[in-house]
Parts: sequence; C-alpha cells; structure tokens
Amino acid sequence: MNYKDEYLFAGTGMSSEEIEKVMSAHDKESRVRELRTCRLRLIGEVHEKQQELDKLDYLIRIILQQ
Repeated sequence: MNYKDEYLFAGTGMSSEEIEKVMSAHDKESRVRELRTCRLRLIGEVHEKQQELDKLDYLIRIILQQ
C-alpha cells in the first residue's frame, strides 16, 4: 500500500491536514495512531448527530400525542 496516493483516503471524512499527518508519519504505529485519532473524531460526530436525531424524534412524538 502506497500511502502517498491520496485517493486511498477518499470518502474517509478526513481533512487534508489529517491525511498529511498520516502520509508523513514515519512508521506504521504512527500512521495507525493518526488514523485512530481520525476515527475517534468521526465517532464523536456520529454521536452528536444521533443526539440530534433523538431530540427530533422526541419532538415528533410530542406533536403526535397532542
């Protein structure tokens, strides 16, 4: 796998800065650490969106009960 090929990162939700950090990492452990950091950020975003959905569902239920 050639980490210099940016197209490998397409669709990952990573910023160009995050991609550059992975690509410039010197060893496998550093690359994996950077990728896991990005993964944790995305998981946080998913949780935030889930909370928004839960609030919308709550509002829908309130309206339907009226």
